[in-house]
Amino acid sequence: MLPINQIKTDFLAHIGNNNSYQPIIVSANTGTGKSTQLPQWCTHTGKVLVIEPRRIACTSLAERVANEMQTSLGDKVGYAIRFEIQANDNTEIVFVTPGVALRWLNEGLLQDFNTIMLDEFHERRWDTDLLLALLLEHNKTNNQHHKLVITSATLNAEQLINYCQGIHLHAEGKVFPVDEHYLAPAMRDMPHKDNLTERMAFAAEKAYQLGSQDVLAFLPGKGEIQLCASYLRTRLNDQFDIITLHGASPISEQKRALHQGDKRRLILATNVAETSLTIPGVDAVLDSGLERRTHIRNGQSVLDLTAIANDSKLQRRGRAGRITKGVYLALFGQHAPLEAHTPPEIQRENLTDMMLAAAANNHALGNLRFINPLSQQAHDLAFSTLKTINAINDAGIATDYGKALAPLPIDVTLSHLVASMPNNRLKQAMADLAGALSVPAKLYTLDKNSEKFIQLENDFPNLCDFSLLIGLVRGQFLEYISTEENALVEAKQFASQLRSHFDLPELSKYASYNITELQHTIAALLPSCVYIKKQNRRGSYNNGKQEVVIAKDSYLSNEPDALLVLKTYSLAGRAVKDRKTLATKVSPITTNAIIDNNLGDAKLCSSEITEQNELIGNYQYQYAGTILKSFSAAVKSHEFITATVNLIETGVLCESLYDELTQEYQQLCLYQNVHSTDWQLLAPHEQITRVLSDLEISSLDELALLDNSDFAYGLVDNYTWQQFCELYPLTVVLPQQQLRVEYFISAKRVVLHYMSGQRVEAPKKWELPNFNGAKIQYRRASKLVDIK
Repeated sequence: MLPINQIKTDFLAHIGNNNSYQPIIVSANTGTGKSTQLPQWCTHTGKVLVIEPRRIACTSLAERVANEMQTSLGDKVGYAIRFEIQANDNTEIVFVTPGVALRWLNEGLLQDFNTIMLDEFHERRWDTDLLLALLLEHNKTNNQHHKLVITSATLNAEQLINYCQGIHLHAEGKVFPVDEHYLAPAMRDMPHKDNLTERMAFAAEKAYQLGSQDVLAFLPGKGEIQLCASYLRTRLNDQFDIITLHGASPISEQKRALHQGDKRRLILATNVAETSLTIPGVDAVLDSGLERRTHIRNGQSVLDLTAIANDSKLQRRGRAGRITKGVYLALFGQHAPLEAHTPPEIQRENLTDMMLAAAANNHALGNLRFINPLSQQAHDLAFSTLKTINAINDAGIATDYGKALAPLPIDVTLSHLVASMPNNRLKQAMADLAGALSVPAKLYTLDKNSEKFIQLENDFPNLCDFSLLIGLVRGQFLEYISTEENALVEAKQFASQLRSHFDLPELSKYASYNITELQHTIAALLPSCVYIKKQNRRGSYNNGKQEVVIAKDSYLSNEPDALLVLKTYSLAGRAVKDRKTLATKVSPITTNAIIDNNLGDAKLCSSEITEQNELIGNYQYQYAGTILKSFSAAVKSHEFITATVNLIETGVLCESLYDELTQEYQQLCLYQNVHSTDWQLLAPHEQITRVLSDLEISSLDELALLDNSDFAYGLVDNYTWQQFCELYPLTVVLPQQQLRVEYFISAKRVVLHYMSGQRVEAPKKWELPNFNGAKIQYRRASKLVDIK
C-alpha cells in the first residue's frame, strides 16, 4: 500500500465537503504516491486539473495515471503542454504546466474543473506562486469556487497553512537509512565546478564498489550532463547503462530513466529529478551540489551556476532511501556552509512576465498577496518596462495590447519586438528569430575550424547570429553546421505559433527581409539591447547597465564597434569580480545606427559666445559612457541657464561675479560656523542657477539687465556683515606678502597660509588683525610656527 493512503479517508472527507472551500495542503515525501493518487481521489467531485512544474512530469504522470485507471492516454486522463494536447472535453484528469494553466485561467477555461491541484509547490516557481494567489482571489470574489489542493515535499507547511487558511494533511513515507560519504578534501569545502567530470566518475566508481544498483547523479545542467556522459561511457560503460535526464531529453531517453532495465543504470540528471519524478530502482545518489539558478543582476534575470541550498541537499539525499538502504555521495564537504533554503523565484527573478500574466487576469501584481513579499526593485522595474511598451495602464492592469502579448509562450520583450515590427517582412523575420531564441537548448554547434564553417563564412560573409537563427528555422544553412534536431523542431513550433498569432504566412512561405533594416528596428524598439564596445583588455561591451563579452559559440568572430544582444548567459566566478556575462546571440550594428536612432545623450561640455552674440554649446554625443561624436550647435532653450552659468564661472559673462560670489559664500560658511545658523547654503554655481531660474532668464539680452548685486545671498544685514568681515577676514595682505586665513573656531586657533609675495618669513603679530584673541600660527609648505 502506498504511504499516501494513510490520509485517504480524511482527504476524501474534506474534498467531498461541498460546504467548505478551504485549500487542502498535503505534505509527503517524494515517492509516497501523492502525484498519482490524489488526482484520482479528486475525481469523486468532478473534473481535475493538476498543475506540474515541468513538462516531463506532466507527460510521465499522465501516462502512469492512465495505466492505473486502465484507460488510454488522452481519454479519461490526459495532459496539455506547450505545443501538445492529449485530452478532450470529457477528460477527467488533465496534467498541465503552469504556463498552460495561466493561459486557460485568462481565457476562462478553468471553470470546467471542480478541483485544481498545484503539485510540488515547494519548488516555489513564480508561475505557481501567481496561480495560487490568483485562484485564492478568484475563490474570494466569484460565485463559482474551485477546490484547491496544494502538495509539497519540503515546504514549511505552517507558512503555507497561514497564507491559505487551509487544512493540513501529512503522510509519512517509508524512509530507509542512508549512508553518507563526503568526497571533498576538507569538511567545509563548498560545491564547485573544477574537474567536475573526473570527480563525478570517481563517485560513480565508488557507488559501484559499494554494491549500489541504479545510481542517480545530480548535475547543474545539460552541458555538464553531456560532458559527464561522454566521459563515463569511456570508463564505466561495462558497469552501467548511462542515461541522461533533463528538460530537453527526448521521450525515448525519459522512458529509459523512468523504467528499470536488465543492467544497472547511472542516470545523470538536473534537479528535475529532485522531486518532480519518481525514478524506480535508485539506491545511490551522487550529488555535485550545484544547480543553475536565476537571479536579478543590473535589472536583468541571469542564470548563474551556484551551490544548492540545504533543503535541496536533503531532497537529493532522500532519493537514495526510497526502496532500501541507500548511499549518498557528495562532492562537497560535510559541513559546507550551504544556504538553509532556496529563495523563491519571486524574490530573485525579473517580474515582467509575472506582472503581465497577473495584469491580463485583471489584477495588479502589487495588489496580490503572496507567501513572501515581492522584491520592490524588481516590481518597479517590471512596471516601468511594461508601461513603456504600453502593455499595462497606470493601475497595473493589462491594456488591449498587453492582453494580446500575454498568451504568447515567449519572453514579453520578444513578443513586443514581433508585434511592433513596421511591416510584414520584418514581422516574419522577428517571429522566426524569437522562436529560435525561446528554445532553452542550443540549436546548433559551431566548429569554427571545420571546412564547412569556413565555407559558410565564404558563401555568406555578412551572416550573424540573428540571420543564422532565422535561416535555420526556415530550413537554410543545414548543410554547413550540426543542429540539435529536437531543439530545432521546438524553435519551428514557436515560430509557427507566433506566425499564427500575428496572422502571418505559414513558415514554409516565408518572405525575404533586409537584415540591416531588422537591426535598426530592433535597436529603436529595444534600446537596452544595444551594447557598445569598451576600450579595455577584456573586449567587453556595455549598455550602461550591464557589461558582456561575446561568447565563443557566437557566430561573430570579429569585434564590431556595437552589438545588438538578445540572449546572454552568466558564468559564476569564485569572486564577484570574476563573474562574466556572455553575449551568446548577437548582431553587429554601426555606431551611426545608435546616433540615427537617437539612443544616446548629447552632453553639454562647454559654451561660447560668437561675434554675433549667439550662445553656442559644445556637445559630446555619448552612449553608455562612450563618446560617439563631438559637435557644436546653438544652445537649446532648456540648456540656456546651464550654458550661461558655465560662461559666468569662466568670467566670459558677468565679469568678477563668480569670484565675488565665491568669496561671499566662503565668508557665509565661516559666519555659519561662528554663529551656528541653520542656513542651507547653495554653492556659487547653484546660487547663480537659482537666481536665473527664479527670474526666468532665457536670453543674453535679459541677462545684461542684471548686475552682480542681484546674485548676492543677502542673508545678513549690511552693518552686521561689514563688522563680521572685519573681525574674520579671509585674506590678509601685508607688504610683499599675501596670506589665506583658516579658522578653527572651537579651538580658538587661526592658521595663516602663505599664498604669494617675495616675503616668506612669518609675519609679526603687531602687523595682523586681533582675530578675537585666537592663537595664531603661520604655515608655509609643511612648516608650521606659532606667532607670538
